[in-house]
Amino acid sequence: MQIIFIHIILTLFLIIFVKKIFMKIILSRKGFDSKFGGMASPIFPDGTLLSLPIPSNDDVKFSELKWAEKNYLDLIQELNPKSSLNSLSTCHLDPDLRRSTIPRPDGWTSAFGQTGSALSELRKHNISVGDIFLFFGWFKNTEFIKNNPDANVIKMGIGDVTKPLVPAVVDAFRNAVDEMADGETFMGYGPEQGYGFLAEAIIENDYKKYGVDLDASEVFISDGAKCDTGNIQEIFGLDNKIAVTDPVYTVYVDTNVMAGRTGEMGDDGMYEGLTYLKCNAGNDFVPELPSEPVDIIYLCYPNNPTGTTLTKDQLKVFVDYAKENKAIILFDAAYEAFIHEDNVPHSIYEIEGAREVAIEFKSFSKTAGFTGTRCAYTVVPKELMAYDGEGNAVEVNPLWNRRQTTKFNGVSYPVQKAAEATYSEEGKAQIKEVLDYYMENAKVIRESLTDMGLEVYGGISSPYIWVKTPNDMDSWDFFDILLNEANVIGTPGSGFGPSGEGYLRLTAFNTLENTKEAMDRISKLEF
Repeated sequence: MQIIFIHIILTLFLIIFVKKIFMKIILSRKGFDSKFGGMASPIFPDGTLLSLPIPSNDDVKFSELKWAEKNYLDLIQELNPKSSLNSLSTCHLDPDLRRSTIPRPDGWTSAFGQTGSALSELRKHNISVGDIFLFFGWFKNTEFIKNNPDANVIKMGIGDVTKPLVPAVVDAFRNAVDEMADGETFMGYGPEQGYGFLAEAIIENDYKKYGVDLDASEVFISDGAKCDTGNIQEIFGLDNKIAVTDPVYTVYVDTNVMAGRTGEMGDDGMYEGLTYLKCNAGNDFVPELPSEPVDIIYLCYPNNPTGTTLTKDQLKVFVDYAKENKAIILFDAAYEAFIHEDNVPHSIYEIEGAREVAIEFKSFSKTAGFTGTRCAYTVVPKELMAYDGEGNAVEVNPLWNRRQTTKFNGVSYPVQKAAEATYSEEGKAQIKEVLDYYMENAKVIRESLTDMGLEVYGGISSPYIWVKTPNDMDSWDFFDILLNEANVIGTPGSGFGPSGEGYLRLTAFNTLENTKEAMDRISKLEF
């Protein structure tokens, strides 16, 4: 069991300090008390901490709240069969955690606080604005690994790489660090958009060979495609209608949720303000066009999580739609380096007209093992236009440039020099060996699972393998079987949206030895 408390010494220090300035500190335990089983809040296998709300006489039922397609009541009863809670049990949610808790006036700004009787109780003790309210609680780690420390668990869930940076990259990194140690060559603040030497290398190696011409001012260097795909929504109005594929890389959804574009989540796990483009075996994982007008379309190909791809003709359908409807495509091509199919584009700009409607995101994380080094880039063509509420065209490139220069100080010089080295002849050859290694893993996974009689997708032009659960098994049930009986970790498909239910994602980023061992273990299971 892992228990998390506020550090006692820190608390005492704070109390002593604030007493000198006549400020009050209130310590409040967060979670269940002994009356309701004294159970801890859970830490789930993916590292998520779920703070269980306190039982109360409020009108929100535990059974109405969900996590990963499972309601809180079922989770609580699984974690603690002795719990006295039932289907009628209600709980207290802080006002900012559930929009329906209290009415929201115009101009509402979220701030954790108290309302109702709790607020009255605080006022009774002369507690007001300026006092400090500290919560403490405890969490139980439900992760198999923690409960089975001797198990040889093979992790194939999170898409992190296992191969180190290649020698050409490391040498460039070291040389750049040496430059930073010399007053003559030291580099301070660099351009927020990135150094020209890296932008030019990107254009020359990632685009020109596919017949795409770019200007350096259209390339913005960043610290990750995840960051850029999450931040890009900031330059668009809250009234824009958003379309996402389903299943979907969750960053696209969650950042729009936080921005306030999506409305509430329904019982089906879908947000009322989003348009979902279904991707499943029934349509060969090719998303249909939006059934209603939308302003922004998120596409990720090769796809995370399904590992599937779109051909040039299939992608052209979306480009044509965007041009006709004045929509913008946000195209995440983070896994482009893994493409092995001739009819699959390496850039959306290979499609005629795409420069007018698309922003493209690429990354060095999976391509060159930069998951811990952090470097990526976003391309915003000068031709790309958005439209204001009156239908006036607005250039997007200056908008993103303003956001970049206002809220980002740029990627460090040594990291950009390391990224540049990926385009050297030596770097290209070394990185190809690594990519081939991961794709051999993908082949092993795909062929092994297919031989077991499972339905398998992806793994041809992607490091992700999307597996249909056997016998219509729930994705979390399949996860549990693999973990508990084979000591192999995957990622339940339900975590990627409603259409992900019934699937599980495996990655090819482990070692070849572990990959073969994992497949051997799974082959011995009975479903």
